[in-house]
Amino acid sequence: MMRNLNVVAILIATTAIATPVAAKSDGPPARQIQWMNSLDKATTEAQSTGKPILLYLTADYCVYCKQMDKEAFIDTRAVLLSQLFVPCKLDGEHEGKPLIKKYDVKTYPYEAVIDGGGAILASAPEYMDSDKYTKTLATDYPDVLRLRLMGQTDATSEAQAAILSAEFDDLTGAELYSSAIAGDTSVSTKIAVDHAVGAAYVRAKLYDKAIAPLTTAAGLLADCHEGVGVHLLLADCYHALGKPVDEAAQLAAIRDMHAASRDEKKQAEKRQRDLPASTK
Repeated sequence: MMRNLNVVAILIATTAIATPVAAKSDGPPARQIQWMNSLDKATTEAQSTGKPILLYLTADYCVYCKQMDKEAFIDTRAVLLSQLFVPCKLDGEHEGKPLIKKYDVKTYPYEAVIDGGGAILASAPEYMDSDKYTKTLATDYPDVLRLRLMGQTDATSEAQAAILSAEFDDLTGAELYSSAIAGDTSVSTKIAVDHAVGAAYVRAKLYDKAIAPLTTAAGLLADCHEGVGVHLLLADCYHALGKPVDEAAQLAAIRDMHAASRDEKKQAEKRQRDLPASTK
């Protein structure tokens, strides 16, 4: 989530965050997208499973690729949705080089959804923050497969259906699927669903309904990047509802995490500018 720090400062002065619930412990959750590093193996799996390939091309010197590694690719919503694809990450300067011409790649990062035959179903040649990336995964997932998923009744499929519904702003579907998996899911899946559903409520300006799922997600999160996004959504809710400030210290800590992330990104951009022209 990209926000101006002045806006964050205003929220710190005028909003509050609900007290987080205690974190569960049910084993280590998936912490990042599980990428394959061979297009041949990804193609074989795609052809055998019927899943589309989530192709991602990167380069060692790409600042924004590294930013997506640290933010978008560890967002619990994106991790869960990525399981609907066969994720394949390649270095466009090395093993992925033959694909640069094939797909007319002009810049990194480059991502495309392709079928088992290599045909592009959708593409996104740009940097995306966590929110945009989650939305892109949802909207780039083929409609025929999405409709098929909606008929599945296992907990993982229902969680994925809840997130897809939330990203399409289908609140009825998001509520239906999220309620179906209550009490029957992992910590990371619970975070993903509550984050997605809470964000959908915020977009619909249903701030009172957003507080419960966002508070649950905030209490379970340990990662600062997704945690900042969830807490800022909560701040939006409290600000819109006119709630008094009663957690200023927590909001200040979130501001500091957000500022640290911004400073880290500036340092990475400086390192890229200092690279010799021949390596860019």
